[in-house]
Amino acid sequence: MAATLHETGPPKVKFPGIDIDLGKVRHASEEVTVPGPFPASGSARSVTRFTEIWDKGKAAVIVSETRVTDLDCKPLWSTRRSIFAPR
Repeated sequence: MAATLHETGPPKVKFPGIDIDLGKVRHASEEVTVPGPFPASGSARSVTRFTEIWDKGKAAVIVSETRVTDLDCKPLWSTRRSIFAPR
């Protein structure tokens, strides 16, 4: 993918109420929490939700959280990240 990075345009992200040009997005923060050891193999379920959106006029700050659990719903890890997305 890196070899062809400049041959195509950046992908667009579209969710209800969110339309982002990834070519203009800036990383703001990221936090990873691992509550304990997890197995070297197995299956997991990942759920991401947008928890905050701040309209800053010329841009927005968008915060999302992802929680990853095993198939028995035991937490494996979670992430919280924010991006700065110009209009």
